Amino acid sequence: MYAKCGVMETAREIFDSMSERSVPSWNSMIMGYGLHGHGEKALELFMDMERSGPKPNETTFICVLSSCAHGGLVLEGWWCFDRMVRFYNIEPMAEHFGCMMDLLGRAGLLKDSENLLTNLQGKVSHALWGTLLSASRTQNNSKLGEFVGRKLIEMKPTEVGPYVLLSNIYATEGRWDDVEKVREMMKDNGVEKDIGLSLVGSNEIEPCPVAEGNVLSQRSGVMLTLLGEIGLHMKKPSEESSHREGGLLAIQ
Repeated sequence: MYAKCGVMETAREIFDSMSERSVPSWNSMIMGYGLHGHGEKALELFMDMERSGPKPNETTFICVLSSCAHGGLVLEGWWCFDRMVRFYNIEPMAEHFGCMMDLLGRAGLLKDSENLLTNLQGKVSHALWGTLLSASRTQNNSKLGEFVGRKLIEMKPTEVGPYVLLSNIYATEGRWDDVEKVREMMKDNGVEKDIGLSLVGSNEIEPCPVAEGNVLSQRSGVMLTLLGEIGLHMKKPSEESSHREGGLLAIQ
């Protein structure tokens, strides 16, 4: 629980005080370090587990590889993956390949990530293609992103995620005609993007849900009044700050 919440010092104190540490206990600590930006500590703990703890299992290596991905530890990730296969004779599952693809994608090694995917042959899943698409979007590789996005749409034409990411790739490059084509594809396939909700409230009224510019509450008048009052307290940024912060409005 403490590890999931990021309170790693307390989690480690409890872990160290345990008379017997099970595999899930080790896995939880390793994953906790990885999720909260302590990839090297996660790797150190894994090595401690090899020296004095129980034998690592498939889940252990998912935790370790995920930690390497979050910490940008490419060489260490490959070392762990190779050790899992050669030393522990664990056959990699889709989750392990997904972690490796995420690791390579975060490091900008999209070609390596793509090669890993194409060499899997029958083991390739929709989720793994999705990992490559997300990496393409993050690294601004529109050519690969377009290819993978269309591949995903062919595999599952009713899933909204690939449409959104593909549309974002086109929008980033100013390819508005292609953005419109993606919307038409969604319409033809009966796919609708879920409406995002945000809660807006004050001390006097209950939160009002707002979605994509549409007010979904009978108290819209009150909310708009509050927004108007906020606007009165806003000032135009100075020329210097507008260049520095991209023209964001400052609130006094």
